[in-house]
Amino acid sequence: MGEFGTTPEGALDLRPIYGDTLFAQTFEYYMLPSILSTYGAPEQVSLATWQDDPDRPRIKSQPFSLVLFYPDRGFFVEYVTEREVIGNRYAGCPSKSHIYLGTWEPKKVLSLPYVAQKAGSVINELNTDYFKSVEDATSLTLDEFYNTFKNPENTTCLETSKDLWLP
Repeated sequence: MGEFGTTPEGALDLRPIYGDTLFAQTFEYYMLPSILSTYGAPEQVSLATWQDDPDRPRIKSQPFSLVLFYPDRGFFVEYVTEREVIGNRYAGCPSKSHIYLGTWEPKKVLSLPYVAQKAGSVINELNTDYFKSVEDATSLTLDEFYNTFKNPENTTCLETSKDLWLP
């Protein structure tokens, strides 16, 4: 969390700091290109973001969550970054993400909602249905996603239409 001054009420304005260099160096093994290169294409890639809430104007940022699910290997990874607005699209940059990891014995058959309940950050058992597949939320197929983001030099952000996330 970073300090961005104070709110009109005098409270500290703390917001997440995404993309910190030390974080990226420390967790390079868990960064998206490393996971994809090491383990191949996941069985499922899901993402979600949220519209600004006019009833909560003090909230200055919204999360953009990308979830890779590898049930046969016994893990999932959630990359959470700050949602950016680009025209009529929302963007999330995996290279600037915080990382959440859940693991289990690969012999156990676990569903994504169950795993999210135990280890998710933004994703949880109450909102897994809100998440959309990478194919439904972007212009990418699963193979295109895999081939694009396994490249460690890639700093491309995922983009999704604002209209997909209307309440």
